[in-house]
Amino acid sequence: MNSLRSFKGIAPTLGQRVYVDPAATVIGDVVLGDDASVWPQVVIRGDVNFVRIGARTNVQDGTVVHVMHDTHPTEIGDEVTTGGPGTCAFMPRNVPHAWKNSGTVPGRVVFLYTPARAGQFVEEMLEQPADGELKKRLEESGWEVLGPSPL
Repeated sequence: MNSLRSFKGIAPTLGQRVYVDPAATVIGDVVLGDDASVWPQVVIRGDVNFVRIGARTNVQDGTVVHVMHDTHPTEIGDEVTTGGPGTCAFMPRNVPHAWKNSGTVPGRVVFLYTPARAGQFVEEMLEQPADGELKKRLEESGWEVLGPSPL
């Protein structure tokens, strides 16, 4: 089966030196920037809105990229690596961890931690503590804040 498929007369557009694995599926109004790569079991659906994926971006195995009808296209910038389902970064205990955005626009990342008192901390944060309380509550739950607040 062809990895690149038209939808309602619109075919994906590929930049120079793009790699799309034969086991991936790219459908409809999708633009892949120069040197982008799309790996096995990826599905990129530009069927009811558009998808734009930047230059030198790596869409990892099993990732699904989709859109909302008429309201929310999907845009992934240049020099991004996506993590597919189940992607994990193992962070050993008692070792400081950091995340740095090396792009030119604000980045977002989700960290999921499981320290012994994580559940208590999450429940307390649902109460939306006043400004200045975040660091205190983190420390009470056994977390240490290094550097500026990520929030």
